[in-house]
Amino acid sequence: EDAKEVSERLFIAMKKCGGIGISANQVGLAKRMFVTDFVAAINPVILQAYYYKDVDEGCLSIPGVSVKIGRAKKVKMKYFDIATWAEQEATYVDKEAHIVQHEIDHLNGVLCTDFNVLTGRT
Repeated sequence: EDAKEVSERLFIAMKKCGGIGISANQVGLAKRMFVTDFVAAINPVILQAYYYKDVDEGCLSIPGVSVKIGRAKKVKMKYFDIATWAEQEATYVDKEAHIVQHEIDHLNGVLCTDFNVLTGRT
């Protein structure tokens, strides 16, 4: 299965669950990629992050749970485009920045609830 087919499957799963982003490992695929309504990315890396603030965040992996965590308000991300395999760089702000950070956390094995454990927040 190629990356484009996987991204299409991920997008369908995301919409079916009412999500705004989903990573491959959330659905049992050992691939470093995620999709949202605004980007589909392979091997994403945050290059720069600016202006941290606390946000309320939920997750498809743990329905009904919301936590307050610190997220960068603006991020610059490098990734490979799913359709062309061309390396891209893009800057995301506010909600889009929070979403890409959340999905990259998934790819790194981190859930939003892990931040409460790390910071001692409840």
